[in-house]
Amino acid sequence: MSEMNCRNCESRFNSGERFCSACGQSTAPISTTTFEAVDDWAEHYVGSHGALWRTLKTLLFSPGKLTAEYITGRRTMYLKPIQLYFLASILFFSAHKLLSSGGVITFDTETSSVTMHAEIDETIRNLPPWLAKRVESRVGVLSAMPRGELGARISGFASRALPLGLLCLVPVFAFFLKILWGWRKRYADHFVFALHLQATIFLFLIPMYLVPKTGNVFLGVIAFAMCVTLWRAFTRFYGGDLGRRCALLLPTVFVYFAALIAVMVGIVFLGFAIG
Repeated sequence: MSEMNCRNCESRFNSGERFCSACGQSTAPISTTTFEAVDDWAEHYVGSHGALWRTLKTLLFSPGKLTAEYITGRRTMYLKPIQLYFLASILFFSAHKLLSSGGVITFDTETSSVTMHAEIDETIRNLPPWLAKRVESRVGVLSAMPRGELGARISGFASRALPLGLLCLVPVFAFFLKILWGWRKRYADHFVFALHLQATIFLFLIPMYLVPKTGNVFLGVIAFAMCVTLWRAFTRFYGGDLGRRCALLLPTVFVYFAALIAVMVGIVFLGFAIG
């Protein structure tokens, strides 16, 4: 009986063996098709026992457990935190684009030009010469631009830049979590928790695009369920008595929305600056 090399690990095995004794890969001849590639991906991530469903089930029905599982080393059965974040982000922004009637940021559609106030001229004069020249040039162009066109430009820029802005928000929010909820945990632990937290928010916001604006009861139920899920995540992951968690909840919410508003404002001003 002849010997062959395993295509995966290069170990030797007898030609009659169905699986490699070193790594367990099948020794059957390979003729990869598109269907087989998709089927392999679906079996691992989307199958009834795949990593995707296991991850989503744990994230939404056992809040905080997914972060704890990752930190303690039980990782292969779940999607990685950054994979989960990007998946939830893609689903959310796709739902927004397909189901929302407007952009992330909307403006009026007036045709009159934008009026720049005298305070802006004074501010420009206080800038370094190289920067003042650049800003003055942009202000001149934007002053002659109709409000509707300016709004459309900034809205389009914001729609493209917001996903990156929210991703940049995660490490900043993780830093504040470390300050507010405990220095004993490593920053990496807070960072993973922040990724899972933002992914949870994305997933809860998606159903809000599936109902008409008049479905206030359904929206209220979704918002309540999201708040309960996030509260349970903080409870499981950070622990502590009820009074401490309640005391920290308000500054945590304030920091998150303050950072979110700062990101949005930064995106708008960046769009204003570069057109």
